[in-house]
Amino acid sequence: MREGGNPPFLGLTGGDKAHLMDVLNEETQMLNLTVLLFAASASLPPYPESLACAAVTQAASELAKDPVTGIPASPQFDHAMFWSFATMDAARQAGLSSAQAEADQKRDRAVEKALLAAGDASARARLAACVARVPRT
Repeated sequence: MREGGNPPFLGLTGGDKAHLMDVLNEETQMLNLTVLLFAASASLPPYPESLACAAVTQAASELAKDPVTGIPASPQFDHAMFWSFATMDAARQAGLSSAQAEADQKRDRAVEKALLAAGDASARARLAACVARVPRT
């Protein structure tokens, strides 16, 4: 951390850094609201279903990263975070460790990333179905 507790961002300073911090703060607020809405929903999808959505949305988020900054695009990042939290909660409810859930996500994300990068229609359909289930804020 540097300068008032803010992390360094690829050497950005002044207005560029302030703009990036504003964007990240807005994204954090959106994510917090999304998580709260999810927590208030009736029930979580079971672990395998949450895991599948986490993997495909995380893969899409990785593919949507800005090539210069490495920062994921906003909606893709939000979808991935939503399903990541859902998966961890579903894993806990299923009696799985967080380490197992993280390993499962990493494994399945690699598969989905390759499929999405190749333009696989079924992977795109899975992604669309998972994105449609993310609560709107």
